[in-house]
Amino acid sequence: MLIELSDKILDALKTNGLEVRDFSYKDLIDKKLNLIKPAVNVDISRASAAKVAINTYKYRLEVSLIIVFQYLPDSTKGARRRKQGIYELVEAIAKYLTLQKFGLELENPLIPESFRNITTYELALSGYSLYNMVFWCSYLVRKQDEFENAPELRGIIAKYFIEPDETTLRAEDDIVLS
Repeated sequence: MLIELSDKILDALKTNGLEVRDFSYKDLIDKKLNLIKPAVNVDISRASAAKVAINTYKYRLEVSLIIVFQYLPDSTKGARRRKQGIYELVEAIAKYLTLQKFGLELENPLIPESFRNITTYELALSGYSLYNMVFWCSYLVRKQDEFENAPELRGIIAKYFIEPDETTLRAEDDIVLS
């Protein structure tokens, strides 16, 4: 569910004109990101679980969007226009994502929780403004048999360590599945 939700959000934002990029703060500080338009990255940064019934749990997810705006130093008038554009985009993203389920089995759709400017002094010097938008949503997990997901778990662990295109294994790649 986590991968699907993250991918659906990114696809929807990309379809509507935002640039979808993986980036680190170091990339920004080192000015390695050259953006023509604002970029966004999505992270499911936190989740909590609560028991709903004997075999049912509800996961409440915190979905965090980092929006990066790149700018060139210019006049005060340009800075004011840029700031207005940032606020308009933040509001537009919030309106667009609010109550979206993206066809997934979410119990509660995306609901905005907060947004804030997380631009540091170093990032501002590098020509970037960053905003963090936080949404939450929830979904139910039902489990009848206590071992029903064991094969899936073993498969994911094996996939994590062995890439399909690797032809030889190194000594440190030994995997023991029981």
